[in-house]
Amino acid sequence: SMPQLATSHEDGHVSLWDIRASPHVSVAGALSLDASAGLPLLAAQVTHQRMAQQVAWCNEDANRLASVGHDGHLCILDPRCLRMPLQAVPVGKQVPTPNKLLCVAWLSKDTLVVGASDGKVSRISLKSESEM
Repeated sequence: SMPQLATSHEDGHVSLWDIRASPHVSVAGALSLDASAGLPLLAAQVTHQRMAQQVAWCNEDANRLASVGHDGHLCILDPRCLRMPLQAVPVGKQVPTPNKLLCVAWLSKDTLVVGASDGKVSRISLKSESEM
């Protein structure tokens, strides 16, 4: 399949791009991003009500992306169909205003860590959708 790039944006959307580039001459597994490379937009979806701060691929499942945003939600996306998040998990304080979620990393296929603007790091289990 075509290599892809996921990006997060200030208006709350997540974009998926096809990377059309030739293999790098000296680095195995890398692509040569030069003037001849193409980066067509594959899909874009507003996933968050406020800024989408970060998006991360799951190392164990190429069909799972996680995004976090200033709306206080962790969203799990399927890059084959970005239209609806597979899961949207509120993390931390939601009222009167949500904690801004600033970073996300996958620990396993069903477990992530999320860092928030209140200085807390939460471990999230998708199987139970709970903070641990």
